[in-house]
Amino acid sequence: IMTLDHAEHIVASGKASMVSMVRALIADPELVAKARRGEEQSIRPCIGSNIGCVGQMMSTGVLSCVVNVAAAAETTVSFEPPGPAPTSKKVMVVGGGPAGLEAARTAALRGHDVHLYEATRKLGGQVAIAATAPHRADIGAITEWLTGEVERLGVTIRLATMVDPDVVAELDPDEVIVATGGTPRTDGFQLSAPVTPIPGHHLPHVFTSWDVFGFGGRATLEGPAVVFDDTGTFEAISVCDALLEAGLKVTMVGRNDAIGATLPYPPATVAAAKERLYGGDFDFIGGHYLQGITPDEVIVGVPFTERVRSIEARTVVLVTYNHPNRELAEWLAAPGDGSAPGRWTVHQVGDVTGTNGLLPAIHSAAAVARAL
Repeated sequence: IMTLDHAEHIVASGKASMVSMVRALIADPELVAKARRGEEQSIRPCIGSNIGCVGQMMSTGVLSCVVNVAAAAETTVSFEPPGPAPTSKKVMVVGGGPAGLEAARTAALRGHDVHLYEATRKLGGQVAIAATAPHRADIGAITEWLTGEVERLGVTIRLATMVDPDVVAELDPDEVIVATGGTPRTDGFQLSAPVTPIPGHHLPHVFTSWDVFGFGGRATLEGPAVVFDDTGTFEAISVCDALLEAGLKVTMVGRNDAIGATLPYPPATVAAAKERLYGGDFDFIGGHYLQGITPDEVIVGVPFTERVRSIEARTVVLVTYNHPNRELAEWLAAPGDGSAPGRWTVHQVGDVTGTNGLLPAIHSAAAVARAL
């Protein structure tokens, strides 16, 4: 139960006399007070992933929150950014995903003149992609809220704008926050054999997760399908959900021994998805890597063994580690003569740093922008 509207409906309908909202109050402890003041639009939404709260608490013993950087750290971190900053600066944020949006909002709250650039026609980044997957719409609540916040705070937003050094020079900011994220690799990389590309990765029936969801490409779906999960995150789970919804038989081949193996405390973060997947025409093979892809099958093996097996596949989706889009940050941070590189203070936040996840994206962006 993530919103007061939902809670109110439950009580008003007679389904219950009282509603307990725990995660929503971790995401925004001022939820009730804001609603009483008629400021519902300012409530930072919980996305219900369990990754920061239950997942972190059960796996590390430390409570956290994906969207609230101050959760369980209130004695040292304020819920909202301290402000205003001693000096107002012109801040350029490159990338409109969760890290860029959080950085832009935080910098604007500190009184800076913020300019946000996004290469596509829509803010949200990879969260906007993930939210299109079956059963994952809730995750989009945070970037929708952040989008509303940067608009409310008067951030200058430029969509469908690629940023190169000339664009940076034209704006001439004091600070540049690079939040350009990462893009799926298409070079056949897998962690178990990083030096040797997967044979057959270039075939026309081999796609990325972005292709499946229609971002940057479009997958032609024909069953049966094999999804290779190299990361153990929700990305491969969402791809399988989409393929099952399209009517395909799906086999997930995982480098790890379990579905969602790198997510904290799987009973809270993965269990529901596993039940859903196994309720469909779905199989999972763990502890394997890809030895090759042919037009009609995938050849898999177990590292350091002679075991090899073939799986029929007319559609193959490779979910592996993304390539960080660091080119702009590296150019801007290079030593210069005052007229080109080295002229601005450059910061990197989110997946461009090589991390992979919504929690580190938002937390790193908040930390950088609060320090400006």
